[in-house]
Amino acid sequence: MPSARNTGSVELPLGSAAVESGVLRLSAAASQGARPAAGAGPGPGEVAIPGPGRYGWGDAMLDVTVSGGEPEAGAGALPAALGAIQVDGARAPFPWLLRTVRPGDRFRPGGGREKKVSDLLIDARVPRSLRPALVLLEDARGALFFVEGLRPGEAARGALRPAISVQVCRSRRELDPSQDGLSPVKRAGSPRASMHPHRPDEEQR
Repeated sequence: MPSARNTGSVELPLGSAAVESGVLRLSAAASQGARPAAGAGPGPGEVAIPGPGRYGWGDAMLDVTVSGGEPEAGAGALPAALGAIQVDGARAPFPWLLRTVRPGDRFRPGGGREKKVSDLLIDARVPRSLRPALVLLEDARGALFFVEGLRPGEAARGALRPAISVQVCRSRRELDPSQDGLSPVKRAGSPRASMHPHRPDEEQR
């Protein structure tokens, strides 16, 4: 019979580990990378966005409004307002889900190729320390159309009818439109924080 010393279990951040008869077994958490079932509502740390309004999420405030008029040409690109985009309500239908990055997430920035979100964030040089708190928006069909720090998805290109405006404001950091990705930025009027250049060997994909 196996000794009690050869059994036991412990919960880990991404799952659990158990020793049974001297054999180590690792199990991933059931929620990792899984979308909640339809009608189950948002999961922990997620916010349901049923329509226009103002939504708080950590240090971020999300303003969602519907434009009554015709959008300007190119309105889907990042305008002067930091973290602001316009998307087509028909291609990004409500209700939305505001959440963070999940393992296995894929996204296609407007005009680009679909890739893993993790790879896109590396390419955009988004600091690893900021990635767990990035804003992602998922539409009613479960498709990502906005990843903070990346170019907006296809729902922000072409004709926008109706045009839905989304603006992300943060109390401690903001999108820096002079960069492809996120950069730590001090408050308005202060110089931007410096960043070390990215090296190809600094992170494994």
